[in-house]
Amino acid sequence: MSFSLLVLNTIFILTLPFLFFAFILPNLARYIKRGRKTFFERFYLKARNLKKGGIVIFSSSVGEGKIAIHLARTLRKTTRKSIYALVETPEAKKILKKSSVFDNCFLAPVDIFFVVKSFFKKLKPSLLILIELGIWPNLIEVASKTSKIVIVNGRISRRSFPRYRIFKFFIKKLFKNISLICVRTQTDARRFVKLGAEERKVFITGNLKYDLMFSNIEKHEIPIKKEGKKIIVAGSTHRGEEEAVVDAVLNLKRDDVFCVIAPRHIERADEVKALLQKRGISALLLSEYKNRHKKNPQTLVNFLVVDKMGYLMDFYRIADICFVGGSLIPHGGQNFLEAIFLKKPVCVGKYNDNFKFEFEFFKDDIYISQTPQNLKRIFEKIFENPENADMKAKRAYEKLKTLTGKTERYLSLLEEFL
Repeated sequence: MSFSLLVLNTIFILTLPFLFFAFILPNLARYIKRGRKTFFERFYLKARNLKKGGIVIFSSSVGEGKIAIHLARTLRKTTRKSIYALVETPEAKKILKKSSVFDNCFLAPVDIFFVVKSFFKKLKPSLLILIELGIWPNLIEVASKTSKIVIVNGRISRRSFPRYRIFKFFIKKLFKNISLICVRTQTDARRFVKLGAEERKVFITGNLKYDLMFSNIEKHEIPIKKEGKKIIVAGSTHRGEEEAVVDAVLNLKRDDVFCVIAPRHIERADEVKALLQKRGISALLLSEYKNRHKKNPQTLVNFLVVDKMGYLMDFYRIADICFVGGSLIPHGGQNFLEAIFLKKPVCVGKYNDNFKFEFEFFKDDIYISQTPQNLKRIFEKIFENPENADMKAKRAYEKLKTLTGKTERYLSLLEEFL
């Protein structure tokens, strides 16, 4: 273990009591609910007889997991090495495993030196690919002893950058272990260099998510049909946004509107349903709707809450309006490209720092709600002039096509590490 990493681990251990009471304890119920079945997987890798010299792709969220799937499928065409996935969340693991593109999928180890070391002693990859960033000090330090490390689709948000700068001394040392950094934009490149990355290692290669839009997307059967309804889908919503969506839908005072709410974190689905019921609104979860709909096809509800992963694109397909969350509140926005790919009228809030380039690029062809109260007026505007909404959606789709073709660029840079 290097001296800097020893210092960082010591600081972490000393601050652990504070971290526990400040961050872990208030969210303990959520952590237990999400991780009770997977806790020990993060400390011990059960799998044995794994092929040495393979490729490990590390991703955090479901969104990054989809990039990992696309990347793995592409790599399969150029290498015969084993490809393994490390993921941060159980939801992402399910999706990656279901793709059948990886030789195996594992939950990422907790970033404790001896735990990570035990994982990599079994994996022994020749290449570790980090999606977007993922500054896990022990993971990078341990992997660097036997593997080349590259970052793909690299990004550092405006919000994260000041926090990373506090630890620049440590991050700079970690970057020395990384052989290649492929970033989305010029801004991302500057931020990586300011944090200590060597300029010769940083390449601007664009966003792989654009190519992902045009790859094979799995479809699921959903239990609702349009049947004359106007469907509003609120995707990737955060706490505080569901109320705004519900207010906007109710204030439309239309009997033909059906609203689907898909919270960003599906463990909040019961919370969102309770919020609706507290206001006297009939609502069902997707899991309940399937069962109830089969028993009684005449059952009608005006609100459906999605409590299953991987269904958002299916609901976007039948939507008349797609509202994409994380943007009405100062969160930084969520990915609205999927709705654009499906040629749907897209509405977002004004907070889109996480997708600053995309927001600026598409802002003339999407609807922007400056306040939660303005959401209702935008919904009305789309319903009153569907021809204009359709024209904007098609224009946005054509713009999206101009951003594709990044995969080949990534492959050319990764070739020497395969």
